[in-house]
Amino acid sequence: MKPKKFRIVNFKSIIDSGECYFEPGYTVLAGKNESGKSTILEALELFDEEKVLSKSTSPIGTKKESELFITFEVSKEEIEQELGEIYSKNMSISNSELITIKKDMSGYTIEDGIKLPEKTKKIETEEIKALENNIIKIINESDLKDATKEHILNQGLTFADYEYDIPKWLENPTNANIYGNAYSLNEPSINTFSMILKHIEEFRNTEFSENKFLKTLIKRNMPYFVKFDSFEDVFPDSVSIDTIKTNPVIQDLEEVSDFRIDKIISDDSQIQANHENQVNTNFSKVFEDYWTQDDIKLVVRKDGDKINFWIEENHKLFKPSQRSKGQQWYLSFYIKVVAKMQETTPNVILIDEPGLYLHAKAQKDLLKVLERQFSSNVLVFSTHSPYLIEENRLNNIRLVEKIEGSTTIVSKPWAKIEDKETLTPILTAIGLGLGDSISDRFKNNIICEGMEEVLYLQAFQLLSDIDKDINFINGNGAAKLEFFGRILEAWELNVKYLFDNDTAGKRAGNKVLRDNPSALVHYVSDVSGESTVDLISVEDFKNIILEDNSINVIKNSDYIKNERLDKVILARKFLNHVKGGNIEVSPKSSDKIKILMDKLYS
Repeated sequence: MKPKKFRIVNFKSIIDSGECYFEPGYTVLAGKNESGKSTILEALELFDEEKVLSKSTSPIGTKKESELFITFEVSKEEIEQELGEIYSKNMSISNSELITIKKDMSGYTIEDGIKLPEKTKKIETEEIKALENNIIKIINESDLKDATKEHILNQGLTFADYEYDIPKWLENPTNANIYGNAYSLNEPSINTFSMILKHIEEFRNTEFSENKFLKTLIKRNMPYFVKFDSFEDVFPDSVSIDTIKTNPVIQDLEEVSDFRIDKIISDDSQIQANHENQVNTNFSKVFEDYWTQDDIKLVVRKDGDKINFWIEENHKLFKPSQRSKGQQWYLSFYIKVVAKMQETTPNVILIDEPGLYLHAKAQKDLLKVLERQFSSNVLVFSTHSPYLIEENRLNNIRLVEKIEGSTTIVSKPWAKIEDKETLTPILTAIGLGLGDSISDRFKNNIICEGMEEVLYLQAFQLLSDIDKDINFINGNGAAKLEFFGRILEAWELNVKYLFDNDTAGKRAGNKVLRDNPSALVHYVSDVSGESTVDLISVEDFKNIILEDNSINVIKNSDYIKNERLDKVILARKFLNHVKGGNIEVSPKSSDKIKILMDKLYS
């Protein structure tokens, strides 16, 4: 069962999250503090079979019950296994089916997807008829008197009638009231009715029901929902021997290593000492794949009625609490999350603020570790750190914002949102990605008005199939281009200025030429009022960037301004599409782009 999407209703600050898809690799919940990111993770964690929903999760001031919906892709083999041979042999089942499961305070139900089809109902009817015919045959072939047989069979009973009535007859076999007549049942008669009950029981065990199907499907195939909380999940310095067997962290440690509680607390000092050395060596070797910042080892030592844990670094021992928060986080994360990874069923890994205690490089390393180690699992983490957001994977981002006290999820980071601060980590991440050096004197440097122009020009360069050493530099506004240009010129670098053909661009361009008549000043278009995004045809803008051809757009730049969309995110989206090689722009766009690029490269 692979989770595909989720929806959260009436859960704390979430009235209705709407449908949110899980992305391949990982899904990022990005937003401000207190926007509801942790609440989303908490709701997903409660979908786990071992967790229960309660009234405490309902929104304040309402009696509405919390509801969680997750749509799973379920394989044909999983479905057939739970349906059983009787109910699947004549059904048409695809290689996989989408099944939406709802969880509320009452438990799980199938909300959408596989239902008991008419063909299966027919199979069930045929099986019931076969059972009832078999009951008639058992009665006819029994030692019951003919008058008793006739009296029973004339009632026109269903198998459910026999299932309900026979136990009553067997309670008082010497004076059984069988449909108004009193009978004394001998041993052969009792055996006959017991045999009928046995056949009914066997049928019930194979009988299809949606509840039974769902129960066994969840039990055997549904992934665990494992949440790791940076604020709560802390690795201990020591654990008492009295509590070690019930300590959840130590139980997880057993799952991810050779550590064994019985051996570490053994009264046999040789077994105990050998086990300490074995655990220290093996655990440290595996942990190296996760913690890449320093060379450290985990050391376990028994001391009286306590088991102490140490971090060995440069041949010195430190308590876990004495090490950096980042090191503690990695150790705790490894032990708790990887413990569940040992199960055969893939998991949904939920991580709250993984970058909280990690410096920039460690956060970037974490992304690689997460993808490498958890590739077969669904991974969702919350963050407001730009270092945990990859600019070329904006589709993995789900924006979380709170509007009038209610948390909402925006699945498209380029969509219109109420609070622009929600975009801060994404915009910062995009800025961090513009790391091309501007100190290479042999490159051409084109300074443009904004970050969105940089991204569009990079895309135009790819579309034009031009392979030249060039830097597109964000000048942070038309009026500031000259300032950047003078710095680069002082470094004796090649500089060109690119302005939008609007009032601000023309004013700034003219000033550059007045101050330096030899400056190379260009405009994105010869059409007055056009900016870089307007070089893309309206149809391409709607189809590729907005992904909605039904929207009424007259001019791209005006639409972005009027709808208050984020220009940078739209530009990054266009560049990602171009890099992916999965788009083809119209001749109208190509012609305009070619004119500009020829101008810049001439």
